[in-house]
Amino acid sequence: MANNNKSRVTLQFNEMDFRHRRALEILRKRPRSMSEIVVNALLHYTSCPEAANEFGRDWVVGIVKDVLKEMVANGELQLGNQAAPAPQEPAPGLDADDLSELGGMMDMFRTKG
Repeated sequence: MANNNKSRVTLQFNEMDFRHRRALEILRKRPRSMSEIVVNALLHYTSCPEAANEFGRDWVVGIVKDVLKEMVANGELQLGNQAAPAPQEPAPGLDADDLSELGGMMDMFRTKG
């Protein structure tokens, strides 16, 4: 018996992917309009050139730059070329050997340049 309903498509979502889970939540909340949502999303994605790169690297870099500029303007973040803060007193209970060992461990995280 041949299937005469050629306008039917089955989608399979990966529930391990947060984007897929979110899409499933949206579709399940609107069971009567699932097709409309999918059609609108596909048409938007394919007709808008910027939609394909919406969450691309350039978009993320732009957001990070905006956040950093805002943090510098608010005083929440200081740039590396400014004066270093005054050294703090060592924590109680740390002797010179402990501080030396801690300093050596911290060197692993510093970039050489």
